[in-house]
Parts: sequence; C-alpha cells; structure tokens
Amino acid sequence: MSKTHPSAGNVIVGKGPFFICGGKIKKYWSNIHVQIESILGEIFSKKPITYLLGPMFQFKAISKDNMHLMFHFIVAARIILAKLWKTEHLPTIEECRKKSNNFM
Repeated sequence: MSKTHPSAGNVIVGKGPFFICGGKIKKYWSNIHVQIESILGEIFSKKPITYLLGPMFQFKAISKDNMHLMFHFIVAARIILAKLWKTEHLPTIEECRKKSNNFM
C-alpha cells in the first residue's frame, strides 16, 4: 500500500528504491505515451526506462525515423516538465509538440 509522504505534498511513496511518482506526473507521462503511439501509429510497451533513457531501450524493433521522432518528443516532454516541476501547472501535449518541432 502506498502512503503520502508528509513533507512531499501529493507525492506518493511506494515500495522499491526508485518509486516516487506523483499522480499528476504519472498522468502526464501516460498522455505522452498515448500521443507517441498515435503519432507513430505503433503500440509500444509503457516502460519507465524508455522515458528516462530514450527509445533505444524499447525491446520492440523501431525504425530509425520513428526512433528519431520519439526521441525528440520525449526530450521535449522532459525539458518542459523540468521547467515547470515546482509549479501547479501541468504541461500540455501541445506544448510538447511545439517544443519538439523546435528540435527538428
């Protein structure tokens, strides 16, 4: 059973050494995952390693062009989240799309 840490606000602390994830952040990455699947037209497993280290750690074969696009979208999502992590504002998918278009 997960508990809320008293000094962390709405951050959920669960079992395991690296399991600290707020509900809003989990929803954000789920939305990013759905967007990437809809853009590429392929279904991928939702593994944290993909969003932490990049799409080259997917166990499914991905074409080079799709990996490039996925990589830029994930990097854009990370940059936007890093800028807004202390605020109550949750980044939107449109912000990620605009930022990823700046990379290409």
